[in-house]
Amino acid sequence: MSAARDQIGGAGTLLREDARSWGVSPRDAVLLFLVPLVGLVVVTASRVHLPTFQLITAEDRLLEWLQFFVYGAGAVLALLLARRLAALRETRFAVAYGVLAVGLVFICGEEISWGQRILGVETPESLEELNGQGEIGVHNIGTIETIFQLGLLTAGAYGSFGAWYLRSRRRELGPRVLALFVPPLFLSSFFLVLFAHRLVRFTVPVATDVTTFVKIGEWPELCFASVIAIFCALNLRSLKDPA
Repeated sequence: MSAARDQIGGAGTLLREDARSWGVSPRDAVLLFLVPLVGLVVVTASRVHLPTFQLITAEDRLLEWLQFFVYGAGAVLALLLARRLAALRETRFAVAYGVLAVGLVFICGEEISWGQRILGVETPESLEELNGQGEIGVHNIGTIETIFQLGLLTAGAYGSFGAWYLRSRRRELGPRVLALFVPPLFLSSFFLVLFAHRLVRFTVPVATDVTTFVKIGEWPELCFASVIAIFCALNLRSLKDPA
């Protein structure tokens, strides 16, 4: 019991130190760390009242539109960060964030089926047969969907467990790589809820057939969108304008 307390205390100290290095107060860091966990409980608990749960998780409802706007914000921030890095002559890092911006724009389009429901466009028959939801988009198509979900699982593992491991190797990575590609520890919970949800979907076969469980997954996806935007914003703030 004492060893467990020491480990928890050590993790808490590391989290607070990491927060200070980003110019974030320990109090705000703890609050940010708790947001994904509390949100997951709230979304899950809303299932006791089906209309509320549907309002939050159904197609074209609260969480899906929030994902669209947050991914969009992340794309803008990633593009601004790429521009800032290019001005600092850090070309390879600028390219990486430029690719991220393009990827986030693509995800935005997929989230709203490229405006299909807004514009009243019908899905072509050839695509409707392939798409699991009968919509315009590719991320719900067979193997592509599996790859997409594995990508989210991997991202979740990297941002949660990987971040803690890589922070312990800061000297080998160097300050710039660490800042640009390793999320702050106080954001690791955003990745953790994504990893946990996708892990269950892949390891418990029945989970993919339970509508409630799948719909709860809208919250981890919003956490993923949010953490990308927050991470980009933190880096933008930490990089000074070139002279």
